Amino acid sequence: MISRAIPASLLLLSAVAVTGCGVGLQDTTGSTVAAAFKGHIQGGQQPVAHASVQFFAASTAGYAHAVTAISPVVPTDANGQFSLSSAVTCPTGTSQAYVVSTSGNPGLNESGGTINNSAIALVAALGNCNTLNSATFINVNEVTTVAAA
Repeated sequence: MISRAIPASLLLLSAVAVTGCGVGLQDTTGSTVAAAFKGHIQGGQQPVAHASVQFFAASTAGYAHAVTAISPVVPTDANGQFSLSSAVTCPTGTSQAYVVSTSGNPGLNESGGTINNSAIALVAALGNCNTLNSATFINVNEVTTVAAA
């Protein structure tokens, strides 16, 4: 009887060692709603006016899989500020969220008219969706873009 208990104990111990302590702790509850939040888009020392801002959740399936858009596109104002007034729905609470800002005017002015620089693309990694809340203020700039790469 003792000889059978030892191999069974070793089997159980090796199964725990191989799978790790986090077994069963992954959030698989479905959709998680994060509160609305605000932020600022900046290019160099200037705000990026009239940029298009959208939030995404990265795929958990690995490389070359589609991301999930978790917000509508919202514009920045003349001061580079944006506000997402509705909550966003993430695939799971542990989905990795990020924000992308494209296009806009980083303070350029030519002959009295404003210039839309369609080559601007900035990003910020936000972390787990379940950490976002109404107190979250998001700064997006060149530094956050490099950090997210």
